[in-house]
Amino acid sequence: FKDTSTGGSWSFAQNNNNFLIANQDPNGIKASLTSGNEYRIRVGTTEIFKLTSGGNLIIKGTLTEGSSRDMKELYGEVDEDEVLKKVAGLGVYRWRYRAEPEGVVHVGPMAEEFHEVFGLGSTNKGIASVDAQGVALASVKALYKKILEQRKEIEKLKAENEQIKAENSNLKERVAKVERENQQIRAELLDRIASLERQLKLSNHVALVNTQ
Repeated sequence: FKDTSTGGSWSFAQNNNNFLIANQDPNGIKASLTSGNEYRIRVGTTEIFKLTSGGNLIIKGTLTEGSSRDMKELYGEVDEDEVLKKVAGLGVYRWRYRAEPEGVVHVGPMAEEFHEVFGLGSTNKGIASVDAQGVALASVKALYKKILEQRKEIEKLKAENEQIKAENSNLKERVAKVERENQQIRAELLDRIASLERQLKLSNHVALVNTQ
C-alpha cells in the first residue's frame, strides 16, 4: 500500500504465523502480532512497545497518564494524616502473577484490600497507578509534616536543655561561691578560737604568777 499524500508505503505480511505491518522506510514503524500472542512495535530495529499474552506491557520510554485539571471533576482535598494511618494498616506482600514464571517477584498490596481501605478506582481487581501514586504522595506529605513537627519539638527540647545547662552552671557557680565563703568563715573562726585559746593560756599564766 502506498500513501499518496506522503509518498510512504506500507506492507502487510504473514511470516511464520506472525502478522506484520511495516512501513517500508528502514527507520519506519513496524508492528507485529506474533505466534506467541505478543503485540510488538518497532521503530527501525528498536523495539519500543511489547504487550505479552500475560498482560504485561513493556515500553521503551515513559508512560504519561492524563491528569490535567481539564479532565477531572474535583471532589475536594485529602486528609493526608488519615491516608497515612490507612497505609500503615495496609498489608504489603511479596507475590507474582500466576501467569509469570517461578522466580519473578513483585511487592505491593492486594487490590481487594486496597479498594476496601481507600475506596479508589472502578474495580477491586486492580490498582490504578494514579491511585497508588496519589496515596503514596499523600502519605509522604503527612510524614513530612510529622518530621517538621518533630524537628520543632526537638529544637524546643534543645533550647530547654541549654537553659537547664545554663541554670546548672549558674547554680554550680553559686554553690562554689558559698563553699568558698564557708571556708573563709571557717578559717576566721579557727583563727578566733586559736586567739581565744592563747588569751586563755596567758590569763591562766598571769593568775598563777599572782598567786605565787
